[in-house]
Order: sequence, then structure tokens, then C-alpha cells
Amino acid sequence: MKRGLDRHHGPLTENDLPSCLPVDSSRANLDLITTLYSHETRLASKSGRKPSLHRALLRYYFRALWFIQPSFLIISVCAVAQCVALGFLIDNFSRHDDDDGGGGG
Repeated sequence: MKRGLDRHHGPLTENDLPSCLPVDSSRANLDLITTLYSHETRLASKSGRKPSLHRALLRYYFRALWFIQPSFLIISVCAVAQCVALGFLIDNFSRHDDDDGGGGG
């Protein structure tokens, strides 16, 4: 950042930017999508339907992240259980305040 503000080096150029990782390059992504679509084309021809890039990308997404889905379910159930337990705790303390006469002093 300092180099871009320094008048001696001139403005930032493309050479000042860090290089892109190979997995983030457009070539790698094109190869992945081409492979996915060719696989979808083979599956579609076997089942007699029209190939769909949307279906191929969704299939890849769910296969790549299958282990996250049960974790999300467990986290969601725990969050709901925590809210219910907090509600019971607040209800328990409010009942004890009513039993004491609610006088506060």
C-alpha cells in the first residue's frame, strides 16, 4: 500500500499485484467446468434427457460439501435448544420472584 502512495515508484501496476493461485485461475476453473459438463452429458445421454450445466454444478457442490450438511443440522439444533433452555431458565427465575412476594426490598 505504501508503494502505491510513494511518488518515487510511480502508480501501481499489474506487476505489483500478487500472483493468482493455480486453483483460482480461469484455466483451472474452465477445465473443471468442462469436465463436469462432459460427465453430465454422458449421464444425460444414458438416461435420455437433456444435459444441464446447472445440474452438473449442483451435483459437484453437494458432493464437495456433503460432510458440512450434518454439521449445519447439529449446529441449528443446538441453537434452538439453547434458546429453549434460556427460556426455561428465565421462566424459572420469574416464578421464584413471584413466590417471594415480588416486593424487592
